[in-house]
Amino acid sequence: MIELREIERKIKEKIKTSHLEVVDLRGGDHIQVIVVSPDFENKSLVEQHKIIYDILSPEMKSNAIHAL
Repeated sequence: MIELREIERKIKEKIKTSHLEVVDLRGGDHIQVIVVSPDFENKSLVEQHKIIYDILSPEMKSNAIHAL
């Protein structure tokens, strides 16, 4: 399990955000992240998801985040 503030910090550290919401959907390992960023301009939805998954990759691999 990872704290929501840590997820926010990691995302903000890597990309510019104009809006960021991190929501625990189920007990700390199912997380919803809503990000609005100028870094997503001209990127497909798949590319945007890859950026976030890359940022949170260590947490995904360790199962601290099971579903994102």
